Parts: sequence; structure tokens; C-alpha cells
Amino acid sequence: LLRDIGPTFERSDVCAQLLRVRLYADKLGVAPLDRDAALEEITRLLNYRVDDPERARHGAFWFGAKGGDLLPFVNPVSTAFGFQAVDMWIRAEAGEFTANRHELI
Repeated sequence: LLRDIGPTFERSDVCAQLLRVRLYADKLGVAPLDRDAALEEITRLLNYRVDDPERARHGAFWFGAKGGDLLPFVNPVSTAFGFQAVDMWIRAEAGEFTANRHELI
């Protein structure tokens, strides 16, 4: 559904949550990692990362986009999921990701 409605409306936390589920499913042997889909999700997610001189927003994640335009507000939930998904991706790429459910937000 993300890919179907993405051009109309997309939330950054959905990109993050899909990536997190994909990484957990792979690590736990539920489903092999679809690397192309995971790369698309991390790329989409990183497009929402805020690069702003204002310290309160720098490094956070924008909520999403509507009609291809960023929705101009950061969201703590989007940011929390985004940080965790990026961290999980980096660890997975380094072969260091462990599927520890106690770390999930």
C-alpha cells in the first residue's frame, strides 16, 4: 500500500516500520530479506531526515509528504521509528543486527 499511495500521501514512520519488520523477519528466519525493497525503504526514510540549522529539528524526521510535498513538521513518533530503523539498517549491513524484541519501540 505504501508504494501504491506514496505519490498521494506517505508517512515517514511507515517507511521505518516496514524496514524494521523486514529486518526482524529476515533475522528470525520468517522471511528472507528483500534487499531491493529494504533499500527503497531506507532511501525513502532518509529523504525525511531533517537537515536544519535549528537544533530542535536537526536530525529529526519530517512526518511525511502529501502530493510529493513535504509536510513541514517533525513528529516525535516518526523520529523515534526513523532513528531506530536507520540504526537497525546500519547494524544489519555490518552483520551486527540482533533481533532483540526488547529494543523495539
